[in-house]
Amino acid sequence: MILTMFASSLWATNPFFAIYTSLGWLLFFLFKRMYKEFNPDLKQKDIIFLILAIMFMVLLANASYVMFTGEKYLHSHLNIHRNFVAIHLVALFPFLLFCIKENLIWNIIKFLSTILLTACLIYTNARGAFLAFVIIITIWIWININHNRRLVKGVISSGLIGLIGTVAYISISGTNLKIVQEFRQSDEYNRLMMVRNSLWLLSESPIAGIGAGNWRNEAYKYGLDGFTYAERYKTYRIQSNHNIYATLLAEIGLVGFGSLMAAFIIPLFICIRNFNNNSPFQWACFSVVITFLISGLFYGMVLFYTNWLSPIMVLCFFSLAHLSLS
Repeated sequence: MILTMFASSLWATNPFFAIYTSLGWLLFFLFKRMYKEFNPDLKQKDIIFLILAIMFMVLLANASYVMFTGEKYLHSHLNIHRNFVAIHLVALFPFLLFCIKENLIWNIIKFLSTILLTACLIYTNARGAFLAFVIIITIWIWININHNRRLVKGVISSGLIGLIGTVAYISISGTNLKIVQEFRQSDEYNRLMMVRNSLWLLSESPIAGIGAGNWRNEAYKYGLDGFTYAERYKTYRIQSNHNIYATLLAEIGLVGFGSLMAAFIIPLFICIRNFNNNSPFQWACFSVVITFLISGLFYGMVLFYTNWLSPIMVLCFFSLAHLSLS
């Protein structure tokens, strides 16, 4: 896949973008390889587990402060976009949730953190992060269903009550929740138009793609028909596609995209196959990869705006490396 990306610089409109993008992906695969060579022992894994759980609680404390002080956006205190904050909170959350400590205080911290995280996700209106959060909780319930039936029954009952209450609230209030309204914004149609343009680009070069990192150079050449904010998009050509899968399909074609997805899907499949033998740390890593894959549907290449060193990508490839050791 990396070779395909580098090779795409030969036919890309901007070969430098293709090389830069390829180096970014190469960096993360090398990081994955480095972790596999390190192959931490059980004690080192426990230390990593604890460090990441603490990182989650620190970030959650900051986000909660912003939420409770009435700040309109997270930019003013964290200097980061709300979606970026939310998805990283969810990506770190499994290292607290799956960490097993026979300690009442630790379990209270888990419970309170889960409540706070739920509130933060609603506050930030981060749909993709919220979806990933629900899936992580579902995975945790499924894993624990045979170990503590009373606990699981309580969680499921609470979840059903919460779901019914949420649906009732939305119905009564006329869907005033921002996280619900996000799905109805006219800008959502623009995202669909970006996917449409990506598929048109793919049809031009279905096997090899248009060149890594070149989506923004090519995607708007078809004009702005269908975009709800046409005037805005005339000066918005640097806007990236929020769907990473559509972007990668257009840029590296079916061959490159298939090999890239295999690097994610195979470790996940192995983890599912070894369901009863997985450690809590493995399930935490599994949840991180799932979170990253879900985020790609909502936030896509936006996650890479910090020069390809997005923390969630580092965390994802670290998790992939650990799952590959299984």
